[in-house]
Amino acid sequence: PGLIIYQSGVDTHHSDPLANLALDLQTYYFLASRIRELSTGGCDKLVVLFGGGYNNVSSIHSYFNITCGLLNKKNFIHEETCFDFRKRAVVENNVAELKKTLRPIWGSF
Repeated sequence: PGLIIYQSGVDTHHSDPLANLALDLQTYYFLASRIRELSTGGCDKLVVLFGGGYNNVSSIHSYFNITCGLLNKKNFIHEETCFDFRKRAVVENNVAELKKTLRPIWGSF
């Protein structure tokens, strides 16, 4: 791509009252790090949009971790993982469907 737009909402954190994905703080660091790698290995043009997040404390911590991931800083915040395995199958199915939909556009990933 000529430009990568990263919409980094954090309403997917396990303490957020609206979403049901149960992500932990380390996940935001990992995702931002991966986006940085994809950008620097490709177009080297990245726009980051901060949005969504309805728990003030977890939003601040999540955005801190996103910033650390984007800047390749290792001092991100860790928390104990509290993944709800009952939701795992739903999330995996959604990701598989998204990959299937995007494969003709982006190729194999």
